[in-house]
Amino acid sequence: MPDPPDARVSALPVAFSDDAALVDAVRRRHPAAARALWDRFSPVMGRVLRRVLAPADVDDALQIAMLRAWDKLPDIREPDRLRSFVVGITMRVARETLRRQRVRRFLRL
Repeated sequence: MPDPPDARVSALPVAFSDDAALVDAVRRRHPAAARALWDRFSPVMGRVLRRVLAPADVDDALQIAMLRAWDKLPDIREPDRLRSFVVGITMRVARETLRRQRVRRFLRL
């Protein structure tokens, strides 16, 4: 017997047409903006982090980078450069992660 129509609830996808629309939605704290930001940029951010970090560190660094992007996104001056803005944040998080690992290795000596 199939499930009744109201037994499963799922969110409808919300697509923001371009980066400027996504930045505007983040500024207004639209409920679907966080998911759209994640869907649009997590693959790019993950690729950048996988090139630089060990596999065990990628997921944590990705979440940190995404949270920083979410926090700093309302301050972006050029919304059409959103991709480079997000990749820049991701690279800074990767650098900080590598620096933290280097310090931990040094302190273990």
